[in-house]
Amino acid sequence: MATDAQLAKIEKLGQDNKCKKLFKLMKEPEVGTRCAAAEALGIAGTFEAYNILISSLNDPSNEVREWIINALIKIGRRTAIDHVRHQMEVASDTEYKAFCRDAISKLANPVKD
Repeated sequence: MATDAQLAKIEKLGQDNKCKKLFKLMKEPEVGTRCAAAEALGIAGTFEAYNILISSLNDPSNEVREWIINALIKIGRRTAIDHVRHQMEVASDTEYKAFCRDAISKLANPVKD
């Protein structure tokens, strides 16, 4: 499990737009590290971050995929809808399907801060 200090460093990578480093972290074996990297990519919010998140949607962990989708919502690109819809269509877990359905709604109708 990632420590608070490690999580803070990962978040800083997102703030500094260090997408290549975050991409490497998306390949780490620990679920918590991948979740933190996904969140940091959402913070970065760049087109590169978006593409990394989309390419990481094949992660074996529902938890990581949920963090990825939340990061995509934060970035706010409507083009993510088709990718999330695909996740919903191929999922067997009913809770994950419901999560995807809710995410599609958020992507289609973004709420501005």
